[in-house]
Order: sequence, then C-alpha cells, then structure tokens
Amino acid sequence: MKQERWKRAEKSNGKIVIGVAAPWEWLADKALYRQGIDMAVEEINSKGGVFKREFCLVYRDDGASVDQGRMIAQDFAENLDMVAVIGHFNSHVSIPVSIMYQYYGLLMLSPASTAPELTASKGYNLIFRNIPTDKDMAAGLAEFCERKEFKRIMIYGVNNKWGISLAKAFEYRATELGINIVDYRTFDFTSDTYYFDNDIAQWRDFFQFDAIFLACSINKATEFITETKKSGLDQPIIGGDGLDSPMLWERAGKYAEGTIVGTYFHPDIPNKTTRDFVQRFHKKYGTLPDTWAAQGYDAVKLIAAAMEKAGSTVPPKVADALRALKDWKGVTGIHNFNQYGDVINKSIVIKKVEDNQFVYAESE
Repeated sequence: MKQERWKRAEKSNGKIVIGVAAPWEWLADKALYRQGIDMAVEEINSKGGVFKREFCLVYRDDGASVDQGRMIAQDFAENLDMVAVIGHFNSHVSIPVSIMYQYYGLLMLSPASTAPELTASKGYNLIFRNIPTDKDMAAGLAEFCERKEFKRIMIYGVNNKWGISLAKAFEYRATELGINIVDYRTFDFTSDTYYFDNDIAQWRDFFQFDAIFLACSINKATEFITETKKSGLDQPIIGGDGLDSPMLWERAGKYAEGTIVGTYFHPDIPNKTTRDFVQRFHKKYGTLPDTWAAQGYDAVKLIAAAMEKAGSTVPPKVADALRALKDWKGVTGIHNFNQYGDVINKSIVIKKVEDNQFVYAESE
C-alpha cells in the first residue's frame, strides 16, 4: 500500500491531501489550535499552494481515544492520495498510531505530543514532532530555576507515566545544576483537597524551600495551587505546558497569580516573524494566538517548506527534506530536526500569570 501511495504522490498534480487528527470537540473552547492550522493553509493556498497545488486538509476527531485514533489512522492509510498527517494531539494516541503511519508510508508530524517514546523506535523515518519533549521541557525549567537562584525545590507530581517522566527529568537536570530537591511526592487522579492539604501542611511546617515544581495537568494543578496559596505558602509554583491554559486562572482565580509556566510560545516574543504572525492572526480572528495556534501554524508551514525543498510530496522524500532543513524560522522559534524526528534546541518560553493573563517572562 505504501508503494502505491508513493507512486501516486510522484505522479499527482491534484490537491495535496493531508489528514489532521485531534480531539477537536474537546479543544474547541480550550485552544486556538484549529484556527492556526486553517490560517496557515489559507496563506499557502492564496499564494498558489505548493507546486501550484493547493493543500486540502481532512479533519477527524479522535476524542483523545486510542481506539478512535487507530480507526482514523486506518481510514487515513486507506486514502492513497493522502501523503501526510498533522497529529495526533495526545501522546497516548500518537504513539500507537505512529506505527500505522510508518507502516503505510504516511509522514506524521505532531505539534503537541511530548512523550519521548513517540520517536524512540529506530527505523521510524516518517515520524516527527515540532514540539520539544517532556525531557526538554523539564531541563529548560530546571535551568530557569538555576537562573532565578532557587536552591531548594519541592517536586509534586501526578503518579502516572507522564507525570513521573516529567518529574524525574526535572529532578535529574536540577541535580546536575546543583539544585537540592528537598522532597518529591506524588498523587493520583483520585486525590482530593484533603490529600493535598496534608502534604502542604507538612511542607509548610517542617521544610524550607524556594519553589515547587508541579508535574501535572490543569485539572489537579488548579486544585493544588488553590490549596497551597490558601495555606499561606507563597513560594513560586512552576509547571510545564500542561498548565498552559486560561483555565489556570478561570479555576484557581486569584490563587493562580504568580504561577510560572514553561511553554513554547507567547505573543510578545520579541522577533519579527512572531510579531507579524500575531498581527495577522489578530486581524483574522479578533484575538491573540495561543501556543497551540502557533504550533499548528508552524506544523503546516514546515510540511510545505519540506515539500518545496524536496521538490516532491512523496513522504520519504519530504521526511529527508525535513531533516535537512537548517534553522528554519517559525513563529515559535528556530527549528532543526535530528535523525529521530525530534525538533532540537528549540527554546522553552517562560510565562507568568499576572492579572488573569499570561505575561511573557523570558525565553531560554
């Protein structure tokens, strides 16, 4: 099947078909991901497309479900005119479906899946991501802590594969930098405010520390942050991109103030490429782009740039061209890819909650 796909791609002069899979219904009121993707496609097509061929995107909702993701991957694979897939959004979906895309000869580029396992399989030459891994995020935040001279840090993380991986990666890099991890505790999805209060009280009464590293997603994070601040602890709370959402202050209210979040984009990043994108996006949609709008936008533009460099839409040729791109400038920063399909040396952006909004702090 993949050989037939590649033969068709070599000869085709019709529209360039690309699948896009994510939990669209869930994302609709939480992120501007689709708007960023749509805007990139509109810009490419308005300029004549690639090789005078328009991009044609096929959107499917995977519901953040592995089973649904596999069914979509099978449907995409059976469309022999499709040459690439943008997605999936969640790592637990992206990892199993990547096997199918590799087998059926489709290029896959995920703008949101951060689990290192996605690109860990040797020989998977068609699988990419344009987002740093959890390991990269944790290291960037540890380096931020060093710059801020946080010498003693608590780690609090959700007890699942992702949370443990993020917490351990932070602990490893922080220890390398000479930061003392005073305590590391975990909780699970059933933990409630009573559970949090017990840990918080012990930290408040018996430990001295400069900051808390929080390895979890937004739901439990807002509960923990609220209880921490109510208890009187005022040390900075630092989290990764799992906290990169307006839900942070919508749910935690005034207690979210001062929370530090590592991510990949902020509209105030001081470079012309980003500023121009922000202006165009605001003009089109009447709002500022978020991280996921920028990540989706860059994913589409990366595929177009690689096709142009390859002089082809044949997936393995586009994959080789992606790896050959040098210092490709996107709205989220400079992109280079290693042999495994990971974007490398991409800056981690630091944001902080002030007055119910994220303000740009720095880019490391």
